[in-house]
Amino acid sequence: MLYDYPFHDGLGRCNGHLRSGGSLSGSDVFSDAEVPVRRAFIFRFERINLHEDIFLSRIKEILVLHHSHLDLGYTHSQPVMKALQIEYIDQALDLLDDTADRLEISRPKWTCEVSQPVLWWLEQAPPERIDQFEEFLEQGRLAISGLAYNGTPLSDAVSLAHLFSGKRYLEERFGIKISTVNIHDVNGIPWPIVDLMLDEGIELLTMAVNTHYGRQIDERPGVFRWEGPSGRSILVMNGAHYTMFDQNLYSWEGSLERMHIGWEEYAAFLEERKYPYDFCYLTTTHAPQMWDNAPPNLLVADLIQKWNEAGNSPLIKYVTPVDLLERIRQLNPAAIDLKSGDWTDYWIFGSGAAAHETKVSREARRLLFAADLAGALNSRSDGSNQIEKNRRSRLVLDQIALYEEHTWGSYDTDIANDQHAAQERIKTSSAYIARENAFLRLAEELDTLAGNQKSADRIKSLLIFNPSASHREVYLSVPPQWRTAGRFIRANRFQNENLSADRVGEICGPVSIGAYGYQNIGLEKLKPVIKSGELSYTVDGKDESRISLNIDFSNVLLEGQPETTGCIRSKWYELIFDSESGHILSLKDRIRDREILSDETAGFFEFIRERPDSLIDGSRNSFFKRNLEKEKHDVSNWQKWQAVYERAHRVVFFSVEEYPHEIVHSTVYEAPGVRSLSRRITIRGNSALIGVEVNFIKEVDDKPEGLYFHIPLSLRKGWKAHFDTAAVPTELDAEQLPGSCRGWQCVDNYLSMHEEDFGAALFCPDAPMVMAGGFHFGPPLTQIPREVDPGMLAWPLNNYWDTNFGRIQPGFKRFKYEFLTHGRYNSAELARTADKVRNPVVSTPSSSESSAFKQLIHCDSEAVSILGVRSFQDDESIHITVINNSRNELNVSLNTMYEISKAWLSSASGYFGDSLNVSEGIVYMKLASRRITFIGILLPE
Repeated sequence: MLYDYPFHDGLGRCNGHLRSGGSLSGSDVFSDAEVPVRRAFIFRFERINLHEDIFLSRIKEILVLHHSHLDLGYTHSQPVMKALQIEYIDQALDLLDDTADRLEISRPKWTCEVSQPVLWWLEQAPPERIDQFEEFLEQGRLAISGLAYNGTPLSDAVSLAHLFSGKRYLEERFGIKISTVNIHDVNGIPWPIVDLMLDEGIELLTMAVNTHYGRQIDERPGVFRWEGPSGRSILVMNGAHYTMFDQNLYSWEGSLERMHIGWEEYAAFLEERKYPYDFCYLTTTHAPQMWDNAPPNLLVADLIQKWNEAGNSPLIKYVTPVDLLERIRQLNPAAIDLKSGDWTDYWIFGSGAAAHETKVSREARRLLFAADLAGALNSRSDGSNQIEKNRRSRLVLDQIALYEEHTWGSYDTDIANDQHAAQERIKTSSAYIARENAFLRLAEELDTLAGNQKSADRIKSLLIFNPSASHREVYLSVPPQWRTAGRFIRANRFQNENLSADRVGEICGPVSIGAYGYQNIGLEKLKPVIKSGELSYTVDGKDESRISLNIDFSNVLLEGQPETTGCIRSKWYELIFDSESGHILSLKDRIRDREILSDETAGFFEFIRERPDSLIDGSRNSFFKRNLEKEKHDVSNWQKWQAVYERAHRVVFFSVEEYPHEIVHSTVYEAPGVRSLSRRITIRGNSALIGVEVNFIKEVDDKPEGLYFHIPLSLRKGWKAHFDTAAVPTELDAEQLPGSCRGWQCVDNYLSMHEEDFGAALFCPDAPMVMAGGFHFGPPLTQIPREVDPGMLAWPLNNYWDTNFGRIQPGFKRFKYEFLTHGRYNSAELARTADKVRNPVVSTPSSSESSAFKQLIHCDSEAVSILGVRSFQDDESIHITVINNSRNELNVSLNTMYEISKAWLSSASGYFGDSLNVSEGIVYMKLASRRITFIGILLPE
């Protein structure tokens, strides 16, 4: 995304920048101090001229890709943008038709950067236009990318795969093979997309990273092979940011002389980078009128024709990504470097500017997984309309994709801008639409599993459904009205609170339920929970169960008042705290006899607000001062900045809540930037997971700030860290591409920080942003310092972006986390724990009697996670998404509640691959390490 238009004088100097719809002002002009790099490149250009243009003559061709960069918003509201993108395809067809008689070297081509606009266009295009589109595809003057949108690391494995969902349809519709993917603007994409692309037959990924609030990987432009988690690799064109043909060659001026000057300057930059190839790849949109969501540009086509006809060098040639792939294939394979690791994105910190909606979107994914798991297999017995179920699931996935796409709002995010308000609300509505439709899908499936009638005289049992891979022992809340006679209709059962784990009622259990299964348990069998002997709460070693714990604090310590400490103890942990203020002094791992916290003054999961020091510079310019001239040559605009860190001011209220199965340490604080800040720490009698819930009312403040929750870990120097990206466990630094983001991560499920034999993991079902080691927002780091006693940071909320992402998000916020200590890092074990956190047991009232447990699906390896189970499109097949979390290839078997008649390897878009061995209704297969694998199965009629 670009929102500043460069403003050049007639001599090619960049005098300033012109904001869209604005005028040039003194404050907009770059100072001399901001352009030293520019002068360096001009100097080198003059030196090259003195040396007979040796480098210039080595570049034989400039390959130009013409496209419209799709932002779902930003330049226009989403409905306007969609209408324009549909128009642009018609305009592109006209451009190609009108220039058909030009010499091939200058004949324009058009690339559909992503596939979704093509699908929109096909919905309303007349047959003759579709025929014309197909004809240009056959001629190679038109190309389509394999992804629907420019995605983000918010995607899990299933939603990442969904970005390919239109690919198969388009290939079959036009009889083509889509072999390339473009990802523009964003700074990275989850590592497992390498394997997904390869399974889809993709041969080339073209990246065009925007360094605004980010960074490119390594020096670019360049070509490398990107090795995925499974060890396979794909070609990557690590290209310049889009529009760089326009920016570097000043195409908007319509002057061949200016193009010469621009090319010589850019060639100097390439020589500085020791660029090795005899071609240069750049892209053009319709700058400066429209950088993003831009129409085809005949003026550039005319300029390129004039350049070539005048005999200028190098030749300028339009290409599609397919042409680019063919050109890269001519390179010496031995000269192409292999790089391995996650392309960790910088931009995604902006998701913290819509923190609640990000939580809602993630909840939608969890609900849909449970619904699809139940529905895909249960449909064989209930006679339901599977096509309609597929349609609803597709709706949820489509809305999740819209939310996870890289555009959040307008280029102008001023709080008084109505256009930003419109775009932001349309954007965030997709999260709510996804969540509510996923809830409906799950409510319907649970109602079917429960055997409920439309209307029942009374509730006889609870349907317990476990969508996780582990056997579970859980506690259930049973509202008292469920035990009394009375009609309970379907509409009651579909109320959100009746499916919520937080519903108010009598706590019963524990209830035992097997993996991936369900069971009706009679209400008479659900007894109130008995106090766990593993749990205790004492003050100074004395039992204080009869002492009132609800104390209001004035934050004044009376002289001579004795200090006392409280202790909550479970089988796994010992939490020690000041019994009056609640301040946490120690958290001990009792199994390993190890103190977890490094500093008793820092507490546990303490609130910290970060902001620029207003005495120096309290604006967003303090950490990023944008200069498009520097960005053209990948010179960082990040600034070293002075941050202020503020803790909560005082304790307002502290209590310890004792329940038979858990004890809750609850504190309410007064803190800057928020009201009614509450933190609840739950120590459980039956689980090594410590629950943490924070909630607060965010105040209106558009000044830059970040809100964190800090855990001071007691770890030795040289500690390591792992996080998962789209289900793939990834080691911090060691398994990240050079130049990708180290400072912060958007996790799929967890962050683990550890020594060789001890560590801690933070699971993030609601808010995915984390930091390892300390506060790192600012200039990119090449690696994370591994000092003693590092901080583990949850980072749910910020408003640091100066464009695209909103500056305010007032109102109530609630985020849940889970914390766990562990021994030696084991990716398979943490993935299994993450599965428990992500997929909680759900229950719903049933009018049926008790029933036996039924298991929907089973895999014989605990190292394998099932990430998705759903029927695909309109056929009878079921597609199962799995990943082997171990570092070794595994032989595994998989079976369902029905015998499997046929199985095969599939892909993200549902293609049929190699057949798998099926014996006695069970599938047997090999699973590569850390590779997302798609399995298609057929069940008997």
